Amino acid sequence: MSISQRNLATSMLTGGGLLAFLSQITQIARPLGERIAPVSLMFLGMLICLLGVLTSRNEKVSLWLERVLRKPSQWLNATPWQIVLIPLSLLFAILAHYAAGDAEKMISPLGAWAAWLISIILCFIGFWTPGDFDLRSRWKPFAFALGLSLLAFPFRAIATNTIPIILNGDEASAGIYGISFMEGKANNIFSVGWYAFPGLYFLIPAASISLLGHTTAALRIPSAIAGALTIGGVYLTGRTMFDKRTGLIAALVLTGFHFHIHFSRIGLNNIWDGFFFAITVGAAWYAWEKENRTAAILTGLGLGFSQYFYPSSRVLLIVVFGGLIISGLFNFKHLKSSFSNLMIMAWTMIIIVLPLAWYYIKYPEQYLAPLERVSILGSWMENEIQLTGLPAWQILLKQMVLGIQAFTFIPLQHWYRPEVPFLRPLYAGVFILGLVFLISKPKESKTI
Repeated sequence: MSISQRNLATSMLTGGGLLAFLSQITQIARPLGERIAPVSLMFLGMLICLLGVLTSRNEKVSLWLERVLRKPSQWLNATPWQIVLIPLSLLFAILAHYAAGDAEKMISPLGAWAAWLISIILCFIGFWTPGDFDLRSRWKPFAFALGLSLLAFPFRAIATNTIPIILNGDEASAGIYGISFMEGKANNIFSVGWYAFPGLYFLIPAASISLLGHTTAALRIPSAIAGALTIGGVYLTGRTMFDKRTGLIAALVLTGFHFHIHFSRIGLNNIWDGFFFAITVGAAWYAWEKENRTAAILTGLGLGFSQYFYPSSRVLLIVVFGGLIISGLFNFKHLKSSFSNLMIMAWTMIIIVLPLAWYYIKYPEQYLAPLERVSILGSWMENEIQLTGLPAWQILLKQMVLGIQAFTFIPLQHWYRPEVPFLRPLYAGVFILGLVFLISKPKESKTI
């Protein structure tokens, strides 16, 4: 038996065996009338395991399987045994949903966590190409990015007990729900917790509070870390898409950016979106331009994990896939050659987010709840129509213009009131010139 055939048999034996084992644990934990799905997955795992046994003992079976898997393996530039892991990752992600259930407490925490982590690992191994990205030869930019993050950290982490001076109700509520994770009252990362935010985020304040105690600083330090890491992400993205100088200037500007510092000091999940946007957009662009497999996987990871944080991360899906598809319309040949990488991004994202997405499909009101809270299309709009006598479309247009002006002209007016716009005059001028520079090259992927 060749090494390829041995690896093929091993992937099915290991993957199928683990699927059957975890499905058995899950089906025992679920109520009697709700065991059809995990039992079906258990039998499917047993069949995959049996096929692995036949592959290891019968060369005809192994040769037949290699022939079946040859086309997809050539298309994805992977080996046949890696192709087996890709559908297996989906089965484990499905099992994670059934092991977790819909309540605040998981039905089978062991089954849910193990199935989800295995699904991500199998997906990563299935798509991974050795030598596609050599970190050892490119460690300097990453080390420099980490140095910039360390430089930015004190601006966000010093005196978090007293700056901002008030611990607002949202922060306190997020911390209390994090404590409920510590105390075992809640543990389901694939359902929603306080304020309809995904449960996974609350592991972060729970871990921080358990290490640093029940203090304001403990609640806020994770946001300071996220904000500081964003600086490194911005440097790497700026360096990748433009050049070293652009990346450095962008990172230094963000280091002292008042709005970013403020939200890096609040113990909520808002600030994490900046981190995910920075690394995911940079990885997506690199995957597109260089047709790099590792960057495509990283993009999928960023897209998937970001959905467990603040709801504005949902826009990231449109930014990445919309941007790449529009770029492809200007270069259809490149789109065709990059299609496998787009599929890798999408599949990796689906594997990570599937257990949470399944919950949202069952309870769409929980998906919409964070958006409805801040929407201007409800009672606020009705009140404005009565006060101003203007039609809804004019009010909407006015709000959009105000939003655009808040970048460079109108002081921010809600939640955070620094009496200045987002950007101070010098940076506002550079920002406008930067937009003009990008618009002058409308077909370039970095502009899109």
